[in-house]
Amino acid sequence: MSYQSLFYRLFFELNLFGVILVLVLNIRMILSPMILGQKYFRRFLNWQVIFFLSDSLAMLTGNSSLPIFEFLTMLLKSLYFPSSIGICCEFFRYFEECRQSSWARKRRFQFWSDLPLMIDAFLILLNFRFGFLFYVDSQGMYRRGPLFTLTYYICFGYAFLSMIRSVRDALKKENYANRGYYLLLAGMPIIPIAASLVQFFIPNLPLLCPILSIFSVLIYIDAMQQLIFTDPLTGLNNRRQFLKTLVSMTGSRREGEALHFAMVDVNHFKSINDTYGHEAGDKALVILAEALTKCFERDQKKACLCRYGGDEFAVVLLSEDPEELKQRMGETAGMVETLSKEQDMPAPFTFSVGYSTWEEDDDPDQLLSRADLEMYRNKRRVHRSLGR
Repeated sequence: MSYQSLFYRLFFELNLFGVILVLVLNIRMILSPMILGQKYFRRFLNWQVIFFLSDSLAMLTGNSSLPIFEFLTMLLKSLYFPSSIGICCEFFRYFEECRQSSWARKRRFQFWSDLPLMIDAFLILLNFRFGFLFYVDSQGMYRRGPLFTLTYYICFGYAFLSMIRSVRDALKKENYANRGYYLLLAGMPIIPIAASLVQFFIPNLPLLCPILSIFSVLIYIDAMQQLIFTDPLTGLNNRRQFLKTLVSMTGSRREGEALHFAMVDVNHFKSINDTYGHEAGDKALVILAEALTKCFERDQKKACLCRYGGDEFAVVLLSEDPEELKQRMGETAGMVETLSKEQDMPAPFTFSVGYSTWEEDDDPDQLLSRADLEMYRNKRRVHRSLGR
């Protein structure tokens, strides 16, 4: 077997390994509970399948002078470059979602993050006629065009923007508790960027596809770890983590501080789902979570937020002022109204709150039960006021 044949076989097998690995991850994503940003991560994996297959097949057809293989090489490379941008685009969106970025909540986010991909797709169509990105010469050999590096610039643009925004968020005072995670997100693109640079200068080295597939596994592992402690839709603590933190906070009170608790429930949530669809219901929950986060962001060391289940949220706050929690929940109501308008929520919504304060002979169930009882009394008053 010749050296060239061995090389082609190795190149194809490594890329095939990448295809199988990302397909397994995709199937696993379907079968496992939802993670934060799942739709973007699955698209990230789907683009990789196209990228790996087009790269492998283009390698097999790129050194033949037969007209059919020349056409196939152009076609496969025309899939290869947009898929590389698609990978970076969905990678950027996924990390924005992981950080609960305000960009990811805006309706225009999808369009603006898609725009470089749409521009590249348009240039690919023109490239069939003008060959300024890549072309096949008269000897049937694949060649780079004068604007070949444009795709790399776009891909690196997504990656560096993601890194810069993650570092910026890590340095914010209010994100102190998540600083390590944000720095981890900022560092993740470094290895794929290095691998793509190596493959740019040594194009026949089968490096990028295996690196990307391993990178995908690392992202998946990180997402599963986050799922243990966080609610995948809102990014807040889940009930398990909240109860653990609640118990810890009861023993960490300073002199004069009391532990104040609020149970929060969206009013007429079923009506929102029935009238506007479950997507609108999810949007209401995300808006409420974002409002709570903004109104309690200056209290990260003495507050804990949680999606308790369904449309219920829980808040605990250590404070010397017995009215502080009620004041913050009032601010949250105003923030919900503002965010609903900014994010085009199809219908305005409100929430009911029940409060309780930790007493020395309490256990967590008693604390939650008192707040739950008051919250449902308030919900019944809301229903009666609307004649329901």
